[in-house]
Amino acid sequence: MPTIDLPYNWAPRDYQLPLWRYLRNGGTRAVAVWHRRAGKDDVALHNCAIAAHERIGNYWHMLPQYEQCRKAIWEAVNPHTGIRRIDEAFPAALRRKTYKQRMLIEFKCGSTWQLVGSDNYDGYLGSPPIGVTFSEYALADPLAWAYIRPILVENKGWAVFIYTARGDNHGHRTFNMAKESMDVDGIWFADFLTAADTSVFERPQLDIELRELIAEFGSDEGQAIFDQEYFNSFRGAMPGAYYSKVINEAKYEGRIGFVPYKPGYKVYTFWDLGSDDSTTIWFMQHIGNAFNFIDYHEDRRKGMEDYAKVLQDKPYIYGDHYMPHDAMNTSVQTNKTTQEYAEDLGIEPIIVIEKPNDSQAVIAGINAGRRVFGQCFFDERKCENGLSALTNYRSQYDDKKRKPGNYPVKDWCLTGDTELITDSGLRQIQNMADTGRIKTLCGWMDYINPRITKRNAQLVEVRFTDGYTVRCTPDHLFLTENGWSYAKSLRKSSLIQSCLIPSPSILVDVSTGCSQPTGTSSSGGDTCIKMYRNLLLGMFHRVATSTIGTGELLIIALRTLSVLMQQSIFPEIGLKNVLGELCGSQRRLGSGLRIGINPSKVDYGIADMLLKLRGGRNGAGNQKSVPMLSAANHSWPLSGRTEGESRDSVRCGAPMLTIESVVEQKETADVWCITVPGAHTYALANGAVVHNSGHAADGFRLFATGYSQRARVESVTQTMERLGLRVA
Repeated sequence: MPTIDLPYNWAPRDYQLPLWRYLRNGGTRAVAVWHRRAGKDDVALHNCAIAAHERIGNYWHMLPQYEQCRKAIWEAVNPHTGIRRIDEAFPAALRRKTYKQRMLIEFKCGSTWQLVGSDNYDGYLGSPPIGVTFSEYALADPLAWAYIRPILVENKGWAVFIYTARGDNHGHRTFNMAKESMDVDGIWFADFLTAADTSVFERPQLDIELRELIAEFGSDEGQAIFDQEYFNSFRGAMPGAYYSKVINEAKYEGRIGFVPYKPGYKVYTFWDLGSDDSTTIWFMQHIGNAFNFIDYHEDRRKGMEDYAKVLQDKPYIYGDHYMPHDAMNTSVQTNKTTQEYAEDLGIEPIIVIEKPNDSQAVIAGINAGRRVFGQCFFDERKCENGLSALTNYRSQYDDKKRKPGNYPVKDWCLTGDTELITDSGLRQIQNMADTGRIKTLCGWMDYINPRITKRNAQLVEVRFTDGYTVRCTPDHLFLTENGWSYAKSLRKSSLIQSCLIPSPSILVDVSTGCSQPTGTSSSGGDTCIKMYRNLLLGMFHRVATSTIGTGELLIIALRTLSVLMQQSIFPEIGLKNVLGELCGSQRRLGSGLRIGINPSKVDYGIADMLLKLRGGRNGAGNQKSVPMLSAANHSWPLSGRTEGESRDSVRCGAPMLTIESVVEQKETADVWCITVPGAHTYALANGAVVHNSGHAADGFRLFATGYSQRARVESVTQTMERLGLRVA
C-alpha cells in the first residue's frame, strides 16, 4: 500500500496558519470568521482528513441546508487545480467505500466523513459524531449546535465554526463569546480576517467590486454589502433600508441602551394616527443637543381616550404633542377634530404638522430623520418595537432597474405560499391578482400590490393549536388579545384575534344551496357564495358528497345561501326546478326535499335547528350532522359583513386562536406582502389577524420634520437675539 501524507498535496496559507496550528495541536472549539473566498472549507476538510486517521469515529461537515451540500462541497471543483475538493482532501487510496447518494465516505481506517444539513440536525441516526465542522454557521440553525454540543462534551469531540458575517445574529454572538473565552480561559479560539488581512484579493479588484455594488444598490446599501462580504461587517446589509446605517452607527456609538426618564425635563410626544390601522407614539426628552427617546407605544383600533390613559399612566411631565395633518379631520361620532377631542382629554398643547404639497415629502422627511439621527439616543428595551420598525423601513426594490425605488415599503411579510382569504377563495399571496378584495378585521376591503418585499429573509414558523401553520418574518405583527405583537415575541398559549365569527346560520352544505334565500342581503349572499363554492371542494368535499350524495360540479354551481337569518327563510321549492334553473339539469338528489333539519318549512331557521337537532334526515340522529355543522361554522365567517352590519361586529364576535409554538427556521425564503388601504390588516387562512405595515417610521419622521427643525430654527433665533441681530 502506498504511503499517503496528510494533508494531501496541500499546505495552509500564511493567514490560515493560526487556525490550522490550533486544530493540529488538539484544540476543540474554534470560530473562524473569514471573508468570502478565504479558503475556510479547505482548511476544515484537510483538518478532518487528519483527525479521522488520528481517532476513529464519525465526522460531520454541516452546511445550513442539506440541499446545499452536494453543490457546495460534494461536487465542488477547485478552480485552481480542476480537482474535486473532496478528492483533494480525501484521496481514493484512503477510502474503503464512497456513498454518493448519502454523501458519505468510509475510510479504510474505520472512520467516516459525511455531509449533513443543519435543517435536519436531529434526523441523523446511528453513531454520534466526534468532530463537526459548521460551515456557513451564520446562516445555519443555531439549534443544531445546541443539539450536538452535549454529544461532543461527552465524547471529548471537537467543533469548528467557519463563516462570513451575516448581520448581528447568532454568528456575531458566537464570535464574541469565543473571543472573550480566548482572552480569559483559552478554551475557545477566535479568528477574524478581512480582505485587507489576506492576499486573496488585490486592491484594484476590491475597488471594482465596491464600485459595481454601489452602482447596483446605491451608496449606502452597496457599501454595506461590500463591507459584509469582504470585511465581515456584522452590521448587515439590507438594500433600500433607510435607517439601517444610522441605527448601526447608533449601536456602535452606544446611543442605544439604557436611556431613562429624567425628571425636570419635559417629554414631547410624536404621533402617527390610525383608525383602522396602528397608532404609534414616540416619547422624547430634549436635553442639551441630545434627543432622548425614552419610550414607545403602539396599538390599534383604540380610541383617543385609551391613548390619553396611556399618557396619564406614565410618570412623565409633558411638553408639546406633535400630530400629523390627520388630527384636523372631524369625527362623525364626536363632531370634533381629533385635535379638539384629544385636547378635551388633557392631551395638550397639540401641534399639528400640515401636510406638505410636495409629492416627495415622505422622502424629504426620511432624509431629515437620517440627518438628525446622530443626536438621538434610544432606550433599547422600551423602544425595541419602534427601533425594529425603523430598521426594516426601506424602499421598494425595483427589480427591473436593479436598484431601490422611490417609495417605502413596510417589511412585515409572509412566504409566498401563505394562503389568504380573498373574495374568490383561498389564494396563495404569490398567486393573487394585482387588485381584489380580502378579508380583514373590518370585513371585506380592497387590497393592492402583492409583491416580494424581501429576498432570502429569515423566518419563523408560527403554529396554532388548530393545526394551521404560517411562515413569516420574525417581526411580522399578529393581533393578540393585548394588542399587536411580533411573531418572535409570541409564546405558547398566546391568544390571537380572529376575524372569523361562529356561524349564526345553519349553512349545512347543499341544504343552503337548494333553495332560494329570501330577506337576506344580496351583497352578503353574493360574496358568501363566491367563497362557499370555491372552498366547498377543498375544505368540505367529504361532507358534501357523503351527506348530499351529489356531484362536485353540481355543488359548486349552486348559487343560493342563507346568511344571518334566525328564522325560516326557505320557501319550499322543489329540487327539480331549482337544479334545472341553476345547473341546466333535471338531475335529482333524491325524492322530496332532503335539505333541512326537518322536511317542513318551519324548521329551516337557526332557532328551530338548535331546538330540533333530533329531527329531520340531517339531524343529530344522523352522525353526519357533526361534520356538516363543522363545515357551517368554518364556512360562514368567509362571507364578510352583510349590509347594515357594524364594522366592529366581526371583531366582537370572533373566537380567539391559540398559539402552539413559534420556531426559528433554518432556511430563508423570499417573503411577500400586500397593501390594504384603510385597514392595514388582513386574515390568514385560519382567520388570524395580521398587520401589513408599520407606522413607527411615520411617527419618527414627524419628529424629524416637525420638532427637530423647529428646535433648530428656535436655536438660531435665540442666538441671533443674543447677538443683537434682527430676526425677521
